[in-house]
Amino acid sequence: LTMLRCTLLSALCASALGFNAAPSILKNSAVRRSSPKLNAEDGAVVNVAPDGWMEIEETMWGPEKKPNMRIEGGSTLKTFAMPAHAERVQYMLSSPGNRPVKAKVELWIGPQRCVHEFMYDSMDGKSFPISCILQFKKLQPVLKVSTDSTYEFPLECAVFVPSPEESAHIGETTQSMFYNAPMKEKVQGGSTDAPGGGAIRTFSVDSSWDKTQLMVW
Repeated sequence: LTMLRCTLLSALCASALGFNAAPSILKNSAVRRSSPKLNAEDGAVVNVAPDGWMEIEETMWGPEKKPNMRIEGGSTLKTFAMPAHAERVQYMLSSPGNRPVKAKVELWIGPQRCVHEFMYDSMDGKSFPISCILQFKKLQPVLKVSTDSTYEFPLECAVFVPSPEESAHIGETTQSMFYNAPMKEKVQGGSTDAPGGGAIRTFSVDSSWDKTQLMVW
């Protein structure tokens, strides 16, 4: 069982957010159903993405990017200051040895303005890792990664700041993916504080699927 909660505040500045419930954007990672279809030409059995979903090529997460930094449980906090040139950051969350994990990732501009909050709660962080890309204005924000108060739940993570060239490539890729996506949902904004308003969208993921990707624009 994996629970994800992502809160995008209204202060999110010109940002495009994409994250995967998978180690990376692998070759068939656009949520593919395992139901086979016959190729009319040679009779070969091939798997195709279901209606409303599309296949994604691996372009933004190379094999060299792995969660190799350990953060102990017990509300341990690590911070990562973004350099002046940065307008995107990539991070990965997992757990050592198939252990449960509870973590929170925040992006802060100054001491009072949090523009991104992501909470990750999984019974097996190794089997169900998270990869995320954030876009932000060049204001040198600080990324904060923390565990919850449970000492038995350490976290494995990684943080990467793309070079200007790689950042431009990621921007082109995410923009193309968003505008060419066959399925989009508009979510009305509003307060997410209980018992406040805000809108919720749900997406059914078949048990035979391995991984999925979500982009918030």
